[in-house]
Amino acid sequence: MSLTELHTHLYGCLQPDDLRWLYHRKVPRPHIYINSYREYYGHDPEFHELFHDDSDARAKLERSYYFDHPDNFQAFQIRFNLIISVAHADPEELPAVCDRVLAHEPAGYVEYRMLYPPRDRVEYQEMVLATCEGLRTAERTHTGKQARVAVSLFRDDRVCRQSYEWLREVLEAHTVARQYVCAIDFCAQEEGYPPAEKKDFVQEVLRSNRDNPGALAVLYHVGESYTDKSVESAARWIVEAARMGAHRLGHCVAMGVRPELYAGQTGREIVRERRDQIAFELEHCDELRQAGIAVDADLLQREAKLLAEKSPGDTVTYVYDPQRVDRLRQFQDWCMRAVGATGAIIESCPTSNLLIANLRSPDNHPLHRFLEADLPVVI
Repeated sequence: MSLTELHTHLYGCLQPDDLRWLYHRKVPRPHIYINSYREYYGHDPEFHELFHDDSDARAKLERSYYFDHPDNFQAFQIRFNLIISVAHADPEELPAVCDRVLAHEPAGYVEYRMLYPPRDRVEYQEMVLATCEGLRTAERTHTGKQARVAVSLFRDDRVCRQSYEWLREVLEAHTVARQYVCAIDFCAQEEGYPPAEKKDFVQEVLRSNRDNPGALAVLYHVGESYTDKSVESAARWIVEAARMGAHRLGHCVAMGVRPELYAGQTGREIVRERRDQIAFELEHCDELRQAGIAVDADLLQREAKLLAEKSPGDTVTYVYDPQRVDRLRQFQDWCMRAVGATGAIIESCPTSNLLIANLRSPDNHPLHRFLEADLPVVI
């Protein structure tokens, strides 16, 4: 049976030798990697030394590139920045990358995510077109494989709207783009970009799908990284993403992770997110109570008044005591039913989640509960 891969990133599929090729192909931009590394680890990494032609350098590159131990999204992004520092995603590079990636792709059908820098209309459209043409050529070279691209968009509303406008122009003008672009995708940093702010935009995309050639699925990375909010708020984000019309939801860790993982922990949540969670629970008070979840409306309203005096970026603390752990499980169960009612498909990424979300054990992975809840899931 042929494999299908629905959640992977084009440049994230490159192997160390491909990075070496990129490094020597065009002048690299080491500051992209070095600055992010320094900010996180407090010292500068090796860069040029990673690409020397000897066994020690090859081993160093592999250690620097592969994300193979539990940490967080920022640490993962540093590895991806190593790719960005040697890549240029120009119209000459993209077809070669498509060929290299598809050459060792085990799946018979694959959708690659690709985030293009939105610097200039012509440049952006050339990159999209080069990817589509590159995939078409790579398919002919590597027979038996079918590849598509999901164009990732930055979560900033102004930037994503501009990129989407440019993408639509390419789709309307080029048959190859309509054939190979299958979706739009929201990825990269979640924190600071609530799905609720994308509701109007997603509705515009869905309307455009009905009126224009090249209908696009809406993919949304959500509930994967939630360093600025509670698990409850991150689970709420998943519900909001599903209800606004996203077809597939990437990761959704917060909605199914075992609550016991957080038992006894003290967390911090920005005031904006706590306010939004209170408003959500008050709005859905009856539904939550029917599900057996205690909702003290008076207490929440008093808390909201106190939070109104604080800045949205201030933080509040909370503790996952036994009562809150139990309530979190109930809230997650409710969220899973709410998402299930939308028909949205969850893209679960077990290895990635174990490392980036630092789940400690496969027993804590949300996939178990997704399957128990009979949610539609792809792995």
